[in-house]
Amino acid sequence: SQFRTAAYEKAARRIEARPAALTADDVADGSLQCRGSVCARLLRALVAAEGCPHTDKGRAADDALLADPGVWATLRLARIWGVGPASAARLADAGVRRPADLRVDAEMRTTLNPQQQIGTAPYNDLRRPIPRAEADAMLALVRDAVGRASAGAVRVYGCGSYRRGRATSGDVDYLLVPVHARPLGDATWKEELREEGDVPATPDDLAAVRHMNAVLDELRRRNFLTDDLLLPQPYREQTGPRTYMGVCRLRPGTPHRRIDVKAYPGCQVATVLLYFTGDAWFNRSL
Repeated sequence: SQFRTAAYEKAARRIEARPAALTADDVADGSLQCRGSVCARLLRALVAAEGCPHTDKGRAADDALLADPGVWATLRLARIWGVGPASAARLADAGVRRPADLRVDAEMRTTLNPQQQIGTAPYNDLRRPIPRAEADAMLALVRDAVGRASAGAVRVYGCGSYRRGRATSGDVDYLLVPVHARPLGDATWKEELREEGDVPATPDDLAAVRHMNAVLDELRRRNFLTDDLLLPQPYREQTGPRTYMGVCRLRPGTPHRRIDVKAYPGCQVATVLLYFTGDAWFNRSL
């Protein structure tokens, strides 16, 4: 089940972070947070016997499964944006073995929906890590576009692995919030911003959600956005933020990249900045 999978992954991360080898006492003291579960019983067996017949049998079954070319094809095809396991298996059954096959097989490509076709064309680009220098240049471009489209009313943060200081990223994530919104409580921010002339005397808490379409139009005008995967819906408090997903590139000749943009009200900036920075395990821990 998904819950058992999550327990295994959490235990694996804790074990990986340990400075010394795992012992029976480590499993018993509950520090791995899986005491009394199937996961804990497997760990006790592995520590006690330096191996476990149950996992050894499962590993042999996995090896046999991965020897099947159709399974390998399904795994490769499922990496295409928007292609899930069922669609990947259908394509593999039809003889498609890799994403490149879809770029030359026009008939098979017509069986994909528009989002899947977008994910197929720049497949290799989208799988390639984004160097931090490129991410810096993209953020600078987006900040300039946001400032122009919103007349200075909206602030943009680069989030995800970029904000966590990683050297490379899998995609680029941008958070739009009103310029008056600050992630830390500061009693002086209103007076400071009024003196600087950055915001009106009465802050507009919905500035980011109102300006999102204008921001996207400005990014398209600059040829930064190349394809749309998910367009933002009208903002309603009950349905959450306005979200855009698409494909972008810094300039012609550079790789295509996946981009996510979210716009939130200013009152939510502290929690959403925490969430959109991540990582996923940190968010689940909270």
